Amino acid sequence: MNFVVARRLEKWPSAETRAEAARMFNSGASLAEVLRRYHDAVPNQWKGKPVEPARRVIYAHYALLQEIQGDPDVDPADAANVERIIREDGLPRACVRTGSALTRYRNEWPRLSWYRGQAPECWTTEYEVLLSAEPGPATTPS
Repeated sequence: MNFVVARRLEKWPSAETRAEAARMFNSGASLAEVLRRYHDAVPNQWKGKPVEPARRVIYAHYALLQEIQGDPDVDPADAANVERIIREDGLPRACVRTGSALTRYRNEWPRLSWYRGQAPECWTTEYEVLLSAEPGPATTPS
């Protein structure tokens, strides 16, 4: 398994719930519906820092798509094939089919507002609580 694929899957740590959620998503449930059902499956912190709700949705979306895809089946250097997949299925599907971030196509990313709209409401509350618990910048007494 390549590094990008492994990183995507680790963003939804439970292989069991990731597989269940991927089946649900693949059978036609909306991403928002899947995330409401599995609201606690995607960690609210990454490397000790709070994760903004839209970013959690991105992590979850790519983990689900990668779970559905399995191993990549397209060479990311095959520009014609990658561009065809982006045109027909969108950038997220192209990324999981190549096992690559496809950063040269970043202008194709969906708007962050779309991802925010998929997040369960509780994620915003969790994020705000985590932010308020973080220590502020150090100050020196005068």
